[in-house]
Amino acid sequence: MQLSKILFVFTVGLFVSLSLMLFDSFGKLSWLRGGIETLAGPELKTALLISGKYNSLRQAVRSALGKNQESKNILNKLAGLEENSLEIEKLRQENESLRKILGAEKISGLKLEPAEILSFSSQSLIVKKSLVIPGQAAVSPEMAILGIAGNSGKWNSSVKLLTDQSVKISVKILLPDQTPAVGEAIGEFGGRIVLEKVLTSVELQGGRPVFTSGTDGLPPDLLVGWVGDEIRKAESAVYQKAYIQPAVDFAGLNTIFFISNE
Repeated sequence: MQLSKILFVFTVGLFVSLSLMLFDSFGKLSWLRGGIETLAGPELKTALLISGKYNSLRQAVRSALGKNQESKNILNKLAGLEENSLEIEKLRQENESLRKILGAEKISGLKLEPAEILSFSSQSLIVKKSLVIPGQAAVSPEMAILGIAGNSGKWNSSVKLLTDQSVKISVKILLPDQTPAVGEAIGEFGGRIVLEKVLTSVELQGGRPVFTSGTDGLPPDLLVGWVGDEIRKAESAVYQKAYIQPAVDFAGLNTIFFISNE
């Protein structure tokens, strides 16, 4: 019964559709179509127009937002690259300045013997190296002097740092547009390096670089550090006293080098 009703409805619908198509082909339904377009055309067209404009606007907004975000991402990346480039250029300039201060051309021909650090104290190092000659200069990878070689055993050797009270080296202090001043760097109890035997006539200022002078058997032009801000100068004294800020953090080293006397 249910199937019969479905077939009946389908047949009637098909008949009506074919009839309407036949009448329309002879122009019999033009009055009906015209009336519908007349009554509903403007409103329908307006609705369709508004709908189309809305969709277009929505797509434009989405596209603009997407491009805006993409532009922001690109600008952020460019800003990051520019910042990195500036930082790299700054490091390059600092490296060039340091190389000039160190006199890399003068010390580049020295023969270096590497040694691994086994232990560290405020005044000495123990390194994994034998057959070290006492008094050899020990330097960092940046060619800043750390101290001198001490005792040497079958497997290990010691290094007396510049902070050791028994270490005394001859140094020179670079002054602007003047001949370098001379003095001595001596270890002090408490892990400090004292700058002594500098004439009071020298205008000593903090931040001036200090190098080995080479007059005591050590290679010249090895960076010791910089003059600190604590400067003691008495008018009646012959010499003034200051402290040196070391060029290297001794505790942060893993490997050092001995400068061969050959």
